[in-house]
Amino acid sequence: MELRKINKNDAKAQWEYTTALPTDENGLTNPYNGVSYDDYIEKVLPTLISYEHPVNFLINNAG
Repeated sequence: MELRKINKNDAKAQWEYTTALPTDENGLTNPYNGVSYDDYIEKVLPTLISYEHPVNFLINNAG
């Protein structure tokens, strides 16, 4: 097993893994269970990649 950043080159394998995980298991949720490959490529993958470098991310500095 190898840990890698999510990326477009490994999209097929990542889609197979991500969409096969249960929707809810032991309190962990997976909103991508059962998502089609086309939706994964067009919507999910860009969203997951964006989490590495968020744009317009608000930091709550309230103390």
